[in-house]
Amino acid sequence: MTAKARRFLTTLVNSATISEAIRTTGVAEATAYRWLRDEDFKAELRQARREALTAATTKLTAATGTAVDVLTAIMSDTEAPDSTRVQAARTLLSVAYDAVQ
Repeated sequence: MTAKARRFLTTLVNSATISEAIRTTGVAEATAYRWLRDEDFKAELRQARREALTAATTKLTAATGTAVDVLTAIMSDTEAPDSTRVQAARTLLSVAYDAVQ
């Protein structure tokens, strides 16, 4: 894979649309779509997307403990508005229930 194709692939993984990746990298639209039809390019793209999803999942998992701590602190804060405390409690219960399911 050429450096230009690799740059397009990496940008595509981090872009909302193909058009955005094309604009960002300056790759010709015809070239981008030719690459997207190429089986080797598609395999590399699938792998890059899997890796990006794994990285995002790892970050979310790492932040889970902090999120629970924040919600628990808000829920326990007697100076916080009742509605805020109830929402924090509701969120914790909902996530806990979903996790059990």
